Amino acid sequence: TEMTFLITQPPGPFPQKLRLVPPPPVHGGGFWSVTSYDSGGSIHKKPNIRLDSKTVRYHPLGSVELTFTDDVKDTDRNTIHVDASSTIVFRIYRPADSTWKIPPWARV
Repeated sequence: TEMTFLITQPPGPFPQKLRLVPPPPVHGGGFWSVTSYDSGGSIHKKPNIRLDSKTVRYHPLGSVELTFTDDVKDTDRNTIHVDASSTIVFRIYRPADSTWKIPPWARV
C-alpha cells in the first residue's frame, strides 16, 4: 500500500461546499480520508473532523460534496468542522499497483 497526501488550508469563508471526484473503488483495498487539524497540528476537538471513503454519502454519479464549516450544529455526515486557522489533510491509501491520484476539487 502507498499513501499520497495533500495539506491545505480550509476553503473559507464558511460554510463552503467543495465537490471532488474521488478515486474509484479498487479491488483489494484502498481508501481516502479528509481530516481537520487545529493550528497546533492536533486533531480538532470538534464533532466532525474526519471523513473517509467508507463513511461519506456519494452522489449517484460518483462524486462527493463536502461542506467545510465552523458551525458545529451542522452534523451532516459530509460536513467537516474547521475554523480559519485549521489545516486540512487529504490522504489516499492505495494498493501499490494502482494509479490513484489526488482528485481535483471544485467549488459548488
